[in-house]
Amino acid sequence: KYLKQLFEIQSDVYISNRCSIHIHLNALDMTLSNIKTFLVYYLIFEKALYNYSGKRWTNIFCVPLHEWLNAYKFGQTFKGINNIEGNWEKYSGLNLLSLHQHGTIEFRQMTGNTNPVYIQNWIDMIVSLKTYSMTKTFEEAYSDLATLNSTSAYWYLIDSIFGNLAIALQYPEFKQDIESCIANAKLCLMHKNKIIKLVEPNQKQDPTN
Repeated sequence: KYLKQLFEIQSDVYISNRCSIHIHLNALDMTLSNIKTFLVYYLIFEKALYNYSGKRWTNIFCVPLHEWLNAYKFGQTFKGINNIEGNWEKYSGLNLLSLHQHGTIEFRQMTGNTNPVYIQNWIDMIVSLKTYSMTKTFEEAYSDLATLNSTSAYWYLIDSIFGNLAIALQYPEFKQDIESCIANAKLCLMHKNKIIKLVEPNQKQDPTN
């Protein structure tokens, strides 16, 4: 409703190829564990989400996580809330640095546009990803990742997370892209038991770890 009203008022808006739409997801109710779980599911569907939001794969201001995130970076980031800064890339499509500044997770992927339905669907996809992630532990998310090995399993998960919006994420290369994302996500978590040790802000960190 409000997006439609906005674009009706600003009907003469010019959208250049330099424009983009950034969404900030409220994360004030999320623990580090919740965010880590959220990232596992995001990594699985990253390419599908980029495909839907404008295919800005090569834009240097919204770099996909699979282009730079690895097991070491993932592990260092989640050793504690203060470790995010210094280990996360500001111009990632999914930006965690806004947690410190705004208490949000920033999504920088969407291409500039004035289509309220398209934008609302994108917002709803992001919220759906958070809502589903908040019902799962990191161990459950890791188990889902480890056992995703068939097209039917991919569609069961995407339907569970995105519901009616799942169909909007379907495209010819979907299966190939999901398999690629699963492989990349597993690489990020390959040292799960050694370096991805979550420490909440009220816990002491082991200086020998």
